[in-house]
Amino acid sequence: MEYLIIGIIVLVLMLPYLLMRVSTCAMVGKPAPAMDDVISSNTDMEKPVYLYFMSERCSNCKKMTPVIEEQGRQNPNVITINISNEREKGVRFGVRGTPTLLSVKDGVIERVKLGAMKKHKILDFISA
Repeated sequence: MEYLIIGIIVLVLMLPYLLMRVSTCAMVGKPAPAMDDVISSNTDMEKPVYLYFMSERCSNCKKMTPVIEEQGRQNPNVITINISNEREKGVRFGVRGTPTLLSVKDGVIERVKLGAMKKHKILDFISA
């Protein structure tokens, strides 16, 4: 009986996280929303565009942001969006949590990664 109660508690605590993961994965293969206010004149739309959604209050974002910003200085197709200041952009792209990194190519969302990533994983995501 004790294990059943513990299992139910774990399920209840994990359910929101699992639903967030599922909804994020459902974005893959769908058309990307309008990006006119996200991209700059330096962005090469012939190549994948990487959108990094972060929040100032997110501890994982604080670890990832320096790596992403470094990549953004080298590659104009890496764009950081602070949803603390630009919440409507996160909503428009269906972002459910931070950090979220997604790639858009030819107007379609190719890949989405929700959650913390180590530097080598970020570099792999951007170079793929």
